[in-house]
Amino acid sequence: LDNCMPFLPRRILGVLFGVTEMLFFGGIMYGFNALYPILKQELIFAYLCENKTSTVGCSAQINMYANAFTTYSVLQMVMLIVVGLLIDNIGLRIVKIGSTLLYFIGTLMFAFASADVSWLIFPAGCFTCVGGMGMMVCNFSISQLFDATSVLVLAFITGSYDASSSIFAIVSLTNDAGLSFRTTFIILGVLGTAMGLFSATFILTARMPTMSELKKNSKAVVAETYEDSGMESKSSRIALEENSSHSLDDIQAQEEEQLEEDLKIENILQDLHPTQRHSLKSLPFLLVTAYSCCALLRFTYFLAQLIPQAEDHFQDEVITARIGQILSYVLAGGILAGLLCGAVIDKLRAVFKPQISHLLTYERNEDIDNAIMWLRLLPMSISMLIMIAFALIISSLVFINDERVYYANFFFLVFMRGFLFSSVSSSIIAVFSVAQFGTLYGICGAISGAFSSLQYALLLPTPKIGNGIALGIALVMLTPPIIIICKSHQTKKKALRGALLAK
Repeated sequence: LDNCMPFLPRRILGVLFGVTEMLFFGGIMYGFNALYPILKQELIFAYLCENKTSTVGCSAQINMYANAFTTYSVLQMVMLIVVGLLIDNIGLRIVKIGSTLLYFIGTLMFAFASADVSWLIFPAGCFTCVGGMGMMVCNFSISQLFDATSVLVLAFITGSYDASSSIFAIVSLTNDAGLSFRTTFIILGVLGTAMGLFSATFILTARMPTMSELKKNSKAVVAETYEDSGMESKSSRIALEENSSHSLDDIQAQEEEQLEEDLKIENILQDLHPTQRHSLKSLPFLLVTAYSCCALLRFTYFLAQLIPQAEDHFQDEVITARIGQILSYVLAGGILAGLLCGAVIDKLRAVFKPQISHLLTYERNEDIDNAIMWLRLLPMSISMLIMIAFALIISSLVFINDERVYYANFFFLVFMRGFLFSSVSSSIIAVFSVAQFGTLYGICGAISGAFSSLQYALLLPTPKIGNGIALGIALVMLTPPIIIICKSHQTKKKALRGALLAK
C-alpha cells in the first residue's frame, strides 16, 4: 500500500484530504460553545435546574457544559502521549485508522445523547476530541512530502483544524432550519470516517519516516516514468536540450546540493539526540514544552471562561448566546491564521538558511552541530513571540466590559491559536529526528494538557482574578523564545570563532 499511488497525486490528495478532514472533522469540539442552545433544547443536564422541563437553562447547567468542554480539551492533550507512542511504535496507518474509528464512535454518541442520558456528552466529546487530534497528528506527516513549503503545508493543516471550530455554529443553524441534531452528527461521523479511512489506506504510509523517503525517491521515480514513456518527438527533445539544458543542470545541481545538506542536518540531529530519552532531557524540548504549556493554558482558559465572563459582564442571556455563536464563526479564520504562520516561518527559514549552509561548510564539531540546531529553532522563536504578542493583547482586553471589544478580541484569538500549534509542531520537527516526532509531540502535548487542567482552579475565583493570573502566565511565556534567540546567537558566535581558529 505504501507504493500504491504515484508521488505527485499522493502530494495533491494528501493536502486536499488533510485539509478537508481537519476543516470539517478535526477540532470541532473547540466550537462547543455554539452547541449550548441546542443542548438546552435537548434538555441535556436540565435536571440540574429548578424547572427541569424548561429550555431556558440555568447557571448550573451551563457550568456542567463548561466542565465537559474543559474535560475534552485536557483529555485530548493528555492522550497525545499515547497517540505519539503508537505512531512511532505501531505505525502511522494503524493509528490513523484507530483515530478515525474513535471519532466515529464519538459522533454517534453525540447523536444519541438525550435528557435521560445527559452524561453521554462527556464520553462523546472525549472520543471525538481524541480521534480528531489523532487524525491531525497523523496528517502532520503529509508535510514530509514537501521541501521548502513543508511548514506552510503543516500550518495549512493545523489552521484547518482550528477553523473546524465553526462547524458547531453551522450545526446550530441547520438545527434551526429543521435538520435534527442527531442527523447532523450521523452525517459528520459517516463522512469523516470515510475520508479518514481512505487517506489512511492510500495516502499515508505504514511508518512515518517512509513519508520523507518517498520525497527523496521521487526524482528517480519521475525520471524512470519519463524514460519509459518515450512519447516525445526527436525535434521536441532537441529543442528542449538547446533551450533548457543549462537551467536543468542548475536546478539539478541545486537539488543535489539541498539533498546533501538535508542529509548532513539529519545526521547532526541524530547525533545530538540519538534516543528519545536523550531528546526528552534536552534544553530545546524543555523550552518548547514550557512554551506549549503556558500557551495552551491561556488559550483553553479563554474559551472555558468566555460564557461565565460574558454572563458576569452583561447579565443578559441573549448577548451571552450571541457572543458564543459569533466566536464559533470567527474561529473559521484559523485556516488563514495557520497559513500566515506557515508563510512567516517558511520565510524566516529562508532568511536563516544561508547561515546554516555556511556552517555546514566547516568541519563538524560539537560547537558547529549545536549552532546549526539552534539556528533551525530560531525561526520558530520569532513565531512564538508573535503568538505571545496576541496573547498579551487578549489578556488585556478581557477586562473591558464592552461587546464590541469581545469581537475584536476574537480576531486576536484566531491568530494566537494559529501561531500556537504551528510553532510547537514546527519546532519539534526542526530539531529532532522524524522517527521521534510522534513520541516527542505526544509527550509535549500530554504535559501541556495536564498543565492546562489548572484552568479548573482559575475558574473558581471571579473572572477578574482568573484573567489577572492569565495575564501573568502570558508574560511568563516570553522566557522560552528569548532563551532560544540568545542561545542561537551565542552558539553561532562560538562556532564561527572556533572554526576560524581551527583554520
